[in-house]
Amino acid sequence: MREWRWRYGWSHCFQAGVLTACITVTGWPPVAAQYVYFTNQTAVQRVDLQSPDVIETLVPDQVWPLAIALDAAAGKVYWTDATIARILRANLDGSDVEPLVTTGIAFPAGLALDLGEGKMYWGDRDLPGVSRANLDGSDPEVIVPGVHSLGVALDLPGGKVYWTEEQARIGRANLDGSDAETVIDDLVSPNAIALDLDEEMLYVTDEGPAKVIRAALDGSGEEPILSGDGINPFGIALDLDEGKVYWSDLATGVSRRSNLDGSDAEDIFLAAWSFGLALGWLEAPPQFLRGDTDSNGRLEITDAVVTLGSLFLGFPAPHCLDAADSDDNGDINITDAVYVLNYLFTGGSAPPPPGPGACGADPTSDALPACPAACGKGG
Repeated sequence: MREWRWRYGWSHCFQAGVLTACITVTGWPPVAAQYVYFTNQTAVQRVDLQSPDVIETLVPDQVWPLAIALDAAAGKVYWTDATIARILRANLDGSDVEPLVTTGIAFPAGLALDLGEGKMYWGDRDLPGVSRANLDGSDPEVIVPGVHSLGVALDLPGGKVYWTEEQARIGRANLDGSDAETVIDDLVSPNAIALDLDEEMLYVTDEGPAKVIRAALDGSGEEPILSGDGINPFGIALDLDEGKVYWSDLATGVSRRSNLDGSDAEDIFLAAWSFGLALGWLEAPPQFLRGDTDSNGRLEITDAVVTLGSLFLGFPAPHCLDAADSDDNGDINITDAVYVLNYLFTGGSAPPPPGPGACGADPTSDALPACPAACGKGG
């Protein structure tokens, strides 16, 4: 079996006897609607960017929620409360609030999640250090002691944790805290930090003089992308697909966004004393083409070959079982291959929607798992 990978998917080609078939899988568009989750002085809230005038309070009656992070796959929002010294989480709708870390912290500020390893990292201004724990709050440990840290961000491919310090610095270390170093040391009061790993850039808000700066991950090439009187940027988040940087402004109460170079800045929503920002997306329903078992965007004989091969010859299971369910009976068996062959060569009925002319979401309910990819492209 041969495999090719690229940024948006992969192809498998496999052979059994005289039969050869390829499966191509590409990712589906991830965004149906976008939200900004944020903390203010008393609550965790969110705003739908399609209706930015409507602010939804998810978790009310907080003391001073500060940093915020999302685990969209698990449906969780995490935040720190700087006054009562806790790290908490809840469902994305604000239900089922649970405290996670309640001891050994004093002023938890920055917060970042390593979902692959099941870890969260945070900074503490008043009990100096960068710490981490399991996502449920267990096994906390200080990995970088002695730094009055605020914002925290992770470079997981590079194995680094970055943080901002009250002492006008940006630091980084290995994820276990070893090899700590300073990468920027000429700021005044840096707060939040976000990373663009594709371009190897870091973005930081600095309260005095108020500005948003960016630089290479090693600190070189530092430049302001936003500055001026009457502003006080605090929280920061990046939407790299759209090439946008978001920041909250404590002076005006307005959260804004611009291009990554600071151009074309615009107001997004008004929420006084908004601090941390996190961007969230709702995934679009997966789309597929019924009968397109090899996920190449077409109905052809290889779709029947892949189905029969997976049933009888040890081929891998089709990537999208709903697509392989050609007769839409909720099961994968020999009749699915027969259905496609009859349609292609004997004038049989077309597979039920979605298809055969256009991709779409599954209009019927069954026990098959949702497709992990969109309609195939290529061959």
